[in-house]
Amino acid sequence: MLIDIPGETIAEKDLTGRRAIEIVRYLKAKNSNHLRLKECRRKFDDDILIIEIDVEVAPRRPVKIAPTEPIMLICPGEGNGMPLVVPLREDFPDDELHITIHDGSELVSLCLWDTPQEDQKARFTPFMFLARIKEWLELAAERKLHQAEQGPEPVLTGTSAQAIIPAGPIDPDTRYLAYGRETLKKNLTVRFYRADDKRFLGKTGAYRFVLIPITTGVVCGRAVRSAPRTLKKLASLVSDHGGDLVQSITDFVTSAKNEKGLAEAIPVILVTFPKSSTPNGEIESQDQWAFTLDKTVAEIGKEMGAYDSAGGFTAALIGRRADPEKLPPLSVDPMIVIQELEAEAVPALSGWNEGFETKCFAIGAGALGGKIVELCRRGGFGHWRVVDKDVFLPHNTVRHVLGDWAIGDPKALHLQLFLNESLPGERIGKPFIEDLEDTDGLSKELLKAISESDLLVDMSASVTVARALSLMSDVPRCVSLFFNPGATDLVMLCEDEAKSLSLLDLEASYYAALVTDERLHSHLSNTDAQGIRYGNGCSDITAQIGPDQVSILGGIGCKALRRIGSSASAKAKIWRMQEDGALSVVNLPCSTFQGQKFEDWDIAWSDDLIEKLAAERAQELPNETGGILLGMVDFEKRLMRICAAIGAPPDSVKRPHYFERGYTGLEARLKEIGDTTAGQLRYLGEWHSHPKNVPARPSADDEKLFLALADLFEATCEPHIMAIISDSELFARIGIGDRVHDTVLAL
Repeated sequence: MLIDIPGETIAEKDLTGRRAIEIVRYLKAKNSNHLRLKECRRKFDDDILIIEIDVEVAPRRPVKIAPTEPIMLICPGEGNGMPLVVPLREDFPDDELHITIHDGSELVSLCLWDTPQEDQKARFTPFMFLARIKEWLELAAERKLHQAEQGPEPVLTGTSAQAIIPAGPIDPDTRYLAYGRETLKKNLTVRFYRADDKRFLGKTGAYRFVLIPITTGVVCGRAVRSAPRTLKKLASLVSDHGGDLVQSITDFVTSAKNEKGLAEAIPVILVTFPKSSTPNGEIESQDQWAFTLDKTVAEIGKEMGAYDSAGGFTAALIGRRADPEKLPPLSVDPMIVIQELEAEAVPALSGWNEGFETKCFAIGAGALGGKIVELCRRGGFGHWRVVDKDVFLPHNTVRHVLGDWAIGDPKALHLQLFLNESLPGERIGKPFIEDLEDTDGLSKELLKAISESDLLVDMSASVTVARALSLMSDVPRCVSLFFNPGATDLVMLCEDEAKSLSLLDLEASYYAALVTDERLHSHLSNTDAQGIRYGNGCSDITAQIGPDQVSILGGIGCKALRRIGSSASAKAKIWRMQEDGALSVVNLPCSTFQGQKFEDWDIAWSDDLIEKLAAERAQELPNETGGILLGMVDFEKRLMRICAAIGAPPDSVKRPHYFERGYTGLEARLKEIGDTTAGQLRYLGEWHSHPKNVPARPSADDEKLFLALADLFEATCEPHIMAIISDSELFARIGIGDRVHDTVLAL
């Protein structure tokens, strides 16, 4: 037996809708023996096609799908809407999943897709559409339509309006309120807050809404129903699942009469349906639906008999219960319910499965620091503390995550407020307004916060800060991220987990790489970067950097930061951005260093440099060779890293027991290195090799060489070095002022 088929029979030529005409044309072409057109009809503006589909089913199948299923396709007479697919058998198993039961109708339809209808329209062809119906029926016969990981089906469908409610369980004894500019018939999105939520205080609107929460019994997996549109149908639905909507509304309007402003509010009924995939099974999830009424609390109270009016006053009738059979003929407008985001849900949405609990300490809340902390906050990476001494100035707004509202106030303070208000959870802790360059003046609270962190992220763009961190004790693993002058490149220097390489060591290796890698010679000497004056102070100049550069390179920095924990080794990289946005990556060597103390100086030699000197010696044997030593010197902090060298100029004299360094091209090369490293690498002294089986000890000529260096630098107290490399060791004599120190390093 078939259900009643609506409409009147018409000829194929009288079809008007695009979808119906396309489907009939396909069926008449007899491209499939499994499909047959039986009849064409019309009801109002809709074209109706009656078809038969042969279904490949097993004799013993879990669901009684017939070998031949009669199907009705209801196609819009105008436009390109998707046809409704209605099974015609009276005994069709409509209690199965992926079925929609339509409100106010006996019809059920098949839920064919899990993608938005607009996407389906773009891909629609009669073949694709009809093949999907056949596939749906065959999967349904084997009970394979619904995958286990999908969970229970939704309870209802059929609306685009949205109600956003606080995360977690709704407390029935708490008031949840919202304001809106229009009624909810306009498909609005309305956000509810607890009445005492500071975010709600001060909000206004033409309409005020209040939630009435109710929870039903457990709903087992079943067909999806269209959301009810009347109060009576909603009450019946709730009653079917063990809830009492009538009593809940009565209790609410009775209690609300004594609360200021609630009588004039519009009720929104929030129904929670706990769901299980199997009868008597555990609750797996829940569906929440909201239904707004078209009258105020006071008006509904009167119509339900919970309020009474006499002598111009309205009073609540205590204990009054409305008769479900005599509910007022009120319409309800359904709304999809969306819970506020919880902090713990953020990593799942971003796909960042690691680092949620990492304790990070950020130094610098400027353009790069602000962007990286923002991205980490939005994606759910880390708990953060931030320190920055600077205030937010007008020119900062061009490329910073903060805006005009922060001008004149500390960057770190507003970054914390902005990001904690942007997402749930207090993930940005109390900021520090202190100067990391003044390590002696740091507060105990700041030092404690640093020591308790898992990762320290220096984005201050200050070599002074990075070097200070290398000298501080009780500091976690450090990573430094900074732009080159034109913000076309992003640099990352990351210590190893054991901190055997400090940021200072990595900085020296970085400068050495700029000298040796031709791709990086313009890295710090960007002639296109122009300074812009923003004030009348001598140093009131800022770089010309676009927000797109900050966003692109900041995103890369954020991704690199999240990956640090996956490796215990040190790393150094430069990401380079071209004019068209293309990116390239340069991986930098991370040399180890051999350190030595000379009075109050911290001096260390790059092992990569020592290997390079040994290789040049071996290549020139039996002759001696040599050249110039270069390094990074911080006179304030008494730091020296010997990390680069220049080989023998072409006019040098090389003999088995004699070397004299030449001069050709040396001045130009030293200037080039100064430009390439922004003056960070400087001349430190001379090196030369000894022949095989000759120890690395100064000869008489070597002693004269060092005296010449001392005469040159002693008055300025600048460090000067003479190094000798032999078969198995490197001898170094270092002079500072009138003090001299000899050391021997094994190869």
